[in-house]
Amino acid sequence: MSPRSPTKQNRRSRHHRPRGDRQRVGFVRGVGPWAALLLVLALGVAVVRKHCRSGLPGHGIRQRVLNYRPRPFDPRLVPSHILVLRRGSDYRMPVCAANYRGQCVQRVPLEQYVAGVVAAEEGTFGKRAWVNGRLNRKRLARIREAWKLQAIAARSYAVYAAVADKYYVRSSGFHLTDTPRDQAYTDRPSPQILRAVRATAGQVLVDRHRRLIYAEYSACCRSKGTRDVVRRRQHIRCHPRCKDFAFTGSSHFRGMCQWGSYLFAIEGRRLAWLLRHYYPNARVLQLK
Repeated sequence: MSPRSPTKQNRRSRHHRPRGDRQRVGFVRGVGPWAALLLVLALGVAVVRKHCRSGLPGHGIRQRVLNYRPRPFDPRLVPSHILVLRRGSDYRMPVCAANYRGQCVQRVPLEQYVAGVVAAEEGTFGKRAWVNGRLNRKRLARIREAWKLQAIAARSYAVYAAVADKYYVRSSGFHLTDTPRDQAYTDRPSPQILRAVRATAGQVLVDRHRRLIYAEYSACCRSKGTRDVVRRRQHIRCHPRCKDFAFTGSSHFRGMCQWGSYLFAIEGRRLAWLLRHYYPNARVLQLK
């Protein structure tokens, strides 16, 4: 037999190494393949989350984790003013009640704050009251019904955030921001919006147990409909023409659809109908 011909015993000895001389095999030296894979996945998720969250207007603000369910509250303890973190630069009031990381915190009366939210969220609807260069007062009166619904929802949202202490007001100094992270806000409401807000002054949404509702809403549901904020599985039909306004904003498909409420209001639907439609398991409670 040739000396180079491997025998069965030689083949075994060729691949055999002492236990201490063996090297671990994996994606990373000294780390098992599954551990290395999990490490890569964790790093990837962390990078993606950082990239996605960096563009949020409220990134870096400490926020309480809420379940957003109806919340028991005492109407007598509702704050008369809302502390708003002004992250935008377009505002008139130069006086700041506090300072948060170099940004102004303003102390705004609740009803004034609600008017500013309606102006920022749905102020564009007022432009659609002009037809052929003339103000159509009948159309404006119908749009005002949508503004009333927005006022009640915005007031309920603000009171809920204040009662639940969403941003740890004792340490941060504010209840809400003026960005779409919470509710957009401007201190330049029109007289017609002020009139709609005064018509619903002090009204918030509660459930049948008089618990405060987290009155969610979004720009457009693209005619897919939304879900009730109390009974999450209950579907709410939206206006079929809402798909024409899908470019105006996104939706989380819960609560009121702003463009849908506008379209229903233009067709002659009043506030009572809009409330029953978009918040079917809610009731209106007068704070004062």
